[in-house]
Amino acid sequence: RHKTAHKTFADVGEGLMADARASGNPAEFIEWRTFNVDRWCEAIQLISDAARESDPDAPFSMCNSFGQCALNGNDYWKLLTRAGLGMSQEYTSMVYFGRGAVYNYDEFYRSFRPDMRMWGWTGYFYSAERAKFMPWWTACHRYGGFSWYAATAPGYNIIDPKTFALTVDGRDLKASLENSRLMEGLGRAFLDYEWARREIAIYYSHESLLLATIRGPEKKNCEIAAKSPLHDYMYSRQGAQYLVEDLLYQHDFVSSEQIAGGKLAGYKVLVMPRINAMSDAEVAAVKAFVEKGGRVVADELPGGCDELGVPRVANPFEGMEGVFAYGGNFNDLDREQRVAALEFLSETGVEPVLKSATIADMFGREAMHFTDGVNDLFPVIRHPGRSQDDATETFEFPRAGFVWDVRARRPLGRTDRVTTKVPHAEAAVFAVMQYEPKALEMEGPQVVGGSANEGRTLSLGLRLVADGAPIGTHEFHVKIVPPSGECRFHFQRNLTAKGGVAHLDFPLALNDEKGEWTVVAEDAFTGFRAERKVRVE
Repeated sequence: RHKTAHKTFADVGEGLMADARASGNPAEFIEWRTFNVDRWCEAIQLISDAARESDPDAPFSMCNSFGQCALNGNDYWKLLTRAGLGMSQEYTSMVYFGRGAVYNYDEFYRSFRPDMRMWGWTGYFYSAERAKFMPWWTACHRYGGFSWYAATAPGYNIIDPKTFALTVDGRDLKASLENSRLMEGLGRAFLDYEWARREIAIYYSHESLLLATIRGPEKKNCEIAAKSPLHDYMYSRQGAQYLVEDLLYQHDFVSSEQIAGGKLAGYKVLVMPRINAMSDAEVAAVKAFVEKGGRVVADELPGGCDELGVPRVANPFEGMEGVFAYGGNFNDLDREQRVAALEFLSETGVEPVLKSATIADMFGREAMHFTDGVNDLFPVIRHPGRSQDDATETFEFPRAGFVWDVRARRPLGRTDRVTTKVPHAEAAVFAVMQYEPKALEMEGPQVVGGSANEGRTLSLGLRLVADGAPIGTHEFHVKIVPPSGECRFHFQRNLTAKGGVAHLDFPLALNDEKGEWTVVAEDAFTGFRAERKVRVE
C-alpha cells in the first residue's frame, strides 16, 4: 500500500510532508505520524508510571497540549486513554475565546475521558465579560476549576505586585464568582450529577486530519491556510459542534477506533465532518449503523480513502440511503443550514436537551442536562462572543416537574416549560424535581468532644423537607460564622445531600473564638435556609 520497495516498516524512516506532497502518496507520512503518536503516548505513560511508583496518590497531569495538529502527536483519543493522565491543564477555547478551531478541543476530554477533570488557563485577554462567562462555562463543562496565568505578571495581573490588592480583573472575577454562587454548592452539583445520555455522535478521525494536512500547503504546526483542506477539516468540525449545541442538542465525539469497535450502538445520528480517511472496519461499522436505522449527515461523502490516505476505486457510501452529504462545510452561522438541521434532527427522533420554537435565530446558547435519576438540572449558558441579541425565550423540558429558577431561588410551580431571558455572558439554571420542596431543617448544632485526647467538633444534621418521594440529591452550603462575624473560606462547606440528607462534623481549633457562633445552611437549588446559634466555651 505504500507503493515503495521497503520490505519492513523499519526501512521507512522519517515520513516527511514534502515527500508525501511531491509523490501524491500520503501513506508513508500517515503511518509514520501514527507510529510517532503511539511512541508519544508511551513516553508520557512511562513518566506517569514512574510518578505513581513514587507516590500512587499523586495526580499526574499534562500541561498544555495545544490542540490537534499533524506534527504534535496529539491524537486526543490515544492521548487521553493511553498516556496514564489523571488530570489536565489546558489552553482551551476559553483562552482564545473566538473561533480558533485548533484550540477548540475541550469536548474531546468530556467524550473520551468523562472521569478526568481539566483546569483551564485564564488571565489572557481578560475582560468583564470573560469574568462573567468563564466560571459558568467551566462549571457547566465539569472542569475541576481554572488557573490564572502569572497572577502578578505584567499585562496579566489579578493581584497588584506592589500593593497585593486585587486589580480590576481580580475584582471582576471575584464579583462574578460571588454573583454566580457556583462556589456555594451549585458548581458541586454539576460534578455530583451525571450527564444525561446523548444521541448524537460526531466522528473524530486523526487519520483524516493527517490526510487533510498532506493535501494542503501548511508547513508549520498549528498553521491553517485559508480555504485549505485542513481549514475545512478544522472548521467544519467546529461548525458541526456549534451547530448541534446552538440548537440545544448535545453530542459525543467518537473516535475512529471506537467506531470500528462498535461504539455507535445507542446513537441515532452520526455527524461526519471531512472524514475522508476510513479503514474498512470503520466503513463496515458505519454501514451497519445505517442498516440498523441510524442516520449519517456529512459535509462531503466520507470514506473516499482508506486509513493511510490511499484512494478507493469507488466511494463506499455512494448512493447509500441514510447517508446525506450536505456539500459544504458545517456552519453554525448559516441560518438556512440551522433550519435544515432542526428539521433533520426532528425526523430522526433525537430529543434536544430543551425545546425552543425560536432557537434557529438564537445564537451562542448551549444547554446541558444533568441528572441523578430523580432530579434534572438544566443550565443554559450564553457565549458573549457568539451571541448579541436581547431575546426572551421559552424552553420546554423533557418532562414536567416542580421547577425552580435556581439563580433567582424562585419556585415556578409544576410545569414543563419556562419563559426567560438567558443573561448575556452568564447562564440560566433550572432544577426540575418530582417532589415539592418545602423547607430546610437543621438538627443541632452541638459541640461534642473536648476531652484530653480529642479535639472539639461542631456537629449538625440537615434535611430537606418535601411533599413527595423519593427526594433526589441536593447541595447544601454551610457557613460556620464565629462571634466576630468574619466567615472566611475555610469556615464554609459544600455538602452533597443524597436523598436530601447531610451531616457535618466541623473540627474546632483550640484557639477558635469563644462565644456565640452562628451556623447558616442554604439549599443551592431552592434557596431554603436554616440558621441556628451555638455557644463555644
